[in-house]
Amino acid sequence: MGPLSERERIQILMIVGYGDRIRSHEETCDLFNQEHPERAPIARSTVGRLVSKHFATGTVKDREVQENPHCSTRQIGLNNNINHSTVVKLLKKEKYHPYKVHVLYKLNEDEPYRRLDFCEEIMFRCDGDPNFLNNIVFSDGATFCLNGSVNRHNCRYWSQENPHWIQECHSQNQGKVNVWAGIVGNRIIGPYFFEENLSAARYLEFLRFDLIPALAVLFPNNEDGDMPH
Repeated sequence: MGPLSERERIQILMIVGYGDRIRSHEETCDLFNQEHPERAPIARSTVGRLVSKHFATGTVKDREVQENPHCSTRQIGLNNNINHSTVVKLLKKEKYHPYKVHVLYKLNEDEPYRRLDFCEEIMFRCDGDPNFLNNIVFSDGATFCLNGSVNRHNCRYWSQENPHWIQECHSQNQGKVNVWAGIVGNRIIGPYFFEENLSAARYLEFLRFDLIPALAVLFPNNEDGDMPH
């Protein structure tokens, strides 16, 4: 059974009571466990920690992590004057897991079929020409932020369940540099840097005046007189 929910923590405090009618931790445990036979019984120490936390902070929530699930364990330690390793142990005890961000690309509905068609076409071409792949320029682009983000290795989302968190990124905004590079055969082409947004018109200009001349230098003796394609 997982950790106590916020509703269950509130219920425990209500059972404890207030004023001149305060139940003992042992009595609170018995009453709560009777109300929740479906979950693992709580101990007196659980009630004690919850009461102390509520008295000290005025809340039953794990505030630092819940309000900012992207906070680092070292920052939590500094904010609360406790050791970093203690923070990690407490988060593990409460079943929190540091979910890592992965870079994904949005796919259209027909994307799987188009990719399958591409793979079948490539296999067909390779059967007819074993050297076919060496004549293709495989290229990709990347965007580097000038402010130092995004570092996926330092980007975490602390949660007790997978939040399926999605952060939509517009990768060609101001303050970034776009980079293009390619591979053909065993040779690297580029990299080429673009400080402005890489629009369709700018990309066509790059292909005509930068990429094609570079390929002409690398492959001056193509049998058909054309660039690698």
